[in-house]
Amino acid sequence: MSTTTLSPAAQGAAEEKKPFLELRIGGVHLTVQHVPYRLLTLIATVSGALGGVTWLR
Repeated sequence: MSTTTLSPAAQGAAEEKKPFLELRIGGVHLTVQHVPYRLLTLIATVSGALGGVTWLR
């Protein structure tokens, strides 16, 4: 049995390939590679606006 030692650069490259989110439920496998900042910003903006309108009613 042989073990391989990765250089620091190779270790960094291997760590970068890990997905941000990996979700497995039954036969469904969802993988998100990068944080979807634009989607998160849109969701936060819409929910904040809806929350503000609901609060003022």
